[in-house]
Amino acid sequence: MTEAEVKTQKPSHVVARGGPHGLGRPEDKRLRQVERNIVIPNRLKEEATKKCANPVRKFLQCVEATGLLVVVKCREEHRLKDLCIAKWMNDESLQKEVTDKYLEERTYYRATGKPLNPKPLKREKMKMPDPIDDEE
Repeated sequence: MTEAEVKTQKPSHVVARGGPHGLGRPEDKRLRQVERNIVIPNRLKEEATKKCANPVRKFLQCVEATGLLVVVKCREEHRLKDLCIAKWMNDESLQKEVTDKYLEERTYYRATGKPLNPKPLKREKMKMPDPIDDEE
């Protein structure tokens, strides 16, 4: 290699992603493997759990009432909860809805650099001391 070729090569750790903020092209609707296998299924499970609020509530009530015998006494509630969640996880329309919503959020993020729905910070709440009265 000549000296000019060495200087013009990009370092191996630099990745050009494109887009206005270097976060990827906003119009790209392809899903990466991590999005397809992890992000979308996690969001799908959250939505399925919301749609199965009644079976989930019954299972949680059984857990609270039973204590250590959950495995034995809450089998039916657990089975019904799992069946409901599995039904929604395999629902094609819900899968498409969740995927489209994710792609919309990702497109907005790539275009603006700001998340569409920012998550709240997970900071511990600090207890502030009572103010000192200087006027006595």
